[in-house]
Amino acid sequence: MNAAIDVNPARIKGAGKPSKERNNDPLPVLYAIADEMPPWFRLGVLLAGVLGLRSGEVRALQRQDFDDDVLHIQHSINKRDWDNPIGGLKTERSNRRLIIPSALMPDVRDHLLNHTQLGPHGLLFWSADGKPVRSAAWLKAFKKACQQVADATEDEKIKRLLTDDGGYIFHGTRVTGLTAIYRHSGGNLRAVMAVGGHTSATTALRYQRAELDYQRDSDGDSIPRDRRTGVR
Repeated sequence: MNAAIDVNPARIKGAGKPSKERNNDPLPVLYAIADEMPPWFRLGVLLAGVLGLRSGEVRALQRQDFDDDVLHIQHSINKRDWDNPIGGLKTERSNRRLIIPSALMPDVRDHLLNHTQLGPHGLLFWSADGKPVRSAAWLKAFKKACQQVADATEDEKIKRLLTDDGGYIFHGTRVTGLTAIYRHSGGNLRAVMAVGGHTSATTALRYQRAELDYQRDSDGDSIPRDRRTGVR
C-alpha cells in the first residue's frame, strides 16, 4: 500500500514566484503598435494599454459593455470550452466599470460603428466563424505589428523593447495602462487595484516597480509621435 507523503520532493526553479513583467511601452509606442494592427483589432490594443485590460477581457468585449464613456468589464474568454467561449470573471473584484478617456472615444465610436457585430451581445473582436478571436491569432497580429514598429524606428531602446527576449508580449500593454494609473494617481495602489481588478496589493505593487524602473531608465524626453511610424 502506497503511503502519502507530506512534502513533494520535486522542485521547479522559480515556481510560485510571479513571472518577470516586461517593461511597459510608452504611450506613443502603444499607439504606433495599434496603428500597425489590422483595423478591426486596433481598438483592442488601445483599450488594453490605456485601461489596463487583460487579453481575455479585451477579446470578450461586447457591444452591451459600453454605456457612453463607461466600459463595464464583466466577461473574459473561457479557454476550456470553445463552444461557450464567453465566460465570467474569476473574482468579483475583476468585475468593474472604467471611465473611457475622452481622447479614446472617437476610436471607440468608430469601432462600434464599423467593426462590431450587431446586437447587444455583438463581439467587438471576432473571427470568421463569428466567435471571439483566439489567443494565437491575436498574438500573431500583435507580434507582427510590434516587428513593423521596430523596423520603422531608429530608437534602439524601443527596438530592444519590442524585439528582445522573444519580443514584446501583449500583457505588456496592461503594464502600460496600470503603470500610468499608478503615476497619475500619485502612487495610489488602491486606484491601481480598482482599475486592474486586483484582489491583492502585492499584484498591484508590480506596477509600482514598473514605474520606478521607468523613472530610472527614462532620459526625461517624451517621444513625439509620428503618424507614419508612431515613433521618432
